[in-house]
Amino acid sequence: MKQLLVSEIMHEDLPREKLERLGPQSLTESELLALLLRTGIKGKNVLQLSKEILNEFSTRSVSQKTFIELQKIKGISKGKASIIIAAFELSRRLSQKPEKKIAIGSSESVFNYLREEMGPLHEEIVVCLLVDTKMNLLKRVTISYGTLTYSHIEPRKIIQKVIEYNAFGFFLVHNHPSGDPNPSEADIVMTQKIQLAAEALGLTVHDHLIIGKSAELSFRASHLL
Repeated sequence: MKQLLVSEIMHEDLPREKLERLGPQSLTESELLALLLRTGIKGKNVLQLSKEILNEFSTRSVSQKTFIELQKIKGISKGKASIIIAAFELSRRLSQKPEKKIAIGSSESVFNYLREEMGPLHEEIVVCLLVDTKMNLLKRVTISYGTLTYSHIEPRKIIQKVIEYNAFGFFLVHNHPSGDPNPSEADIVMTQKIQLAAEALGLTVHDHLIIGKSAELSFRASHLL
């Protein structure tokens, strides 16, 4: 019986390739499950199998099933069941450990936090770091994934997240795959819109940072904010 491998899916749809380009936050739950399963079954590639499983069982339901129960799901062998259980168990253990607060005291600390991750990416992503009054990181939110040259930033989406997590302010960060951290006209206009929306609600935009491959730019240090 032929099993369809991850490599048999269209190249641009490969979860692994997407993860390498955009980071794990860009993957859907079915794509994450596909990476764990690795192979599909006769007539279905691994992404189709993953979607089918999650359509029938929620992610939470899959995470709570025993080793024997997982094997009763069509397409999940002993080996796949072992990998799934190990992945969810690691997640459970991590969630039970108290999370160490990350201090985001300056733009430089944000660069240090994100440059190794975002600098090498081949597509633009926009990240928002929400902070409290003591400049501790409350939540990291990925706002959008773009193309090689542009990524759309929605002010409303950012403000909604700031309010949702009761944040005092935020840092906006995106990368330039070209390597040149200088802002485009679209970057400047969008930043102004975000700043106006935030100030209307008494929220602080601490900075907008652009990360290139070997250089960075701070809007605040460049007097653009």
